[in-house]
Amino acid sequence: PLVQAAGYLLLVVFCIKAALLPLNLWLPRTYAAAPAAAAILFALMTKVGVYSILRVYFLAFGEQAGPLEDLVWPLLGPVGLLTLAFAALGAFASRRLRPMLGFLVVASAGTMLIGIASNSALALSAALYYLVHSTLALALMFALSNLLAPRLGAADQPQPQNAHPNWLILSFVLGALAISGLPPMSGFIAKVQLLEAIEVGTGGVNWAVILLSGLLAILALARQGARLFWRKQAFVFNAPG
Repeated sequence: PLVQAAGYLLLVVFCIKAALLPLNLWLPRTYAAAPAAAAILFALMTKVGVYSILRVYFLAFGEQAGPLEDLVWPLLGPVGLLTLAFAALGAFASRRLRPMLGFLVVASAGTMLIGIASNSALALSAALYYLVHSTLALALMFALSNLLAPRLGAADQPQPQNAHPNWLILSFVLGALAISGLPPMSGFIAKVQLLEAIEVGTGGVNWAVILLSGLLAILALARQGARLFWRKQAFVFNAPG
């Protein structure tokens, strides 16, 4: 019983670190208020919580654990699904860029946990691949949010007098494609591998949540891009002359 209690206590600690539901309400506003450099580091550290779940519960509570084998495994799948669904809805509802990115960090953690809960070689490889991809993509977006900060007012609204350089627009588009998991970015490969690892018959809910959350992320990022760059008063191309 003591080891079992310790295993569940470690899970709570890792869930707080990884910002998994219901222990993730602190993350979006915290990341929105943090400096860009700190937010980039925090996005990396959030994935450490998910990776810790993978390492600890494979090594300490694996086949050699006897009656404690797969101690928390039945919990990981539902927690990952609920975290991903909650984060996707939160990102879609966000009206500001930085809180939306915070919710997308939570969504990436939920996606990884779904892969870990599938407990297959293909799903685990897809989850680890997605770890690297999502960390770099979100780091890019937080760095872009820092570059956009001088061009936004106190209410996070575009300033009419500022023109956005074309390279900044291109970087935002590439980052949005990467986070959404659209081709030709590497996130598309990770999500395809993850969906292939999930059996359609028993994982229909997983398929639905992953695909719908990707759609909501696309819509949220597209709306932010339109608000920042496509509004006539907020965007001016660098046309010759």
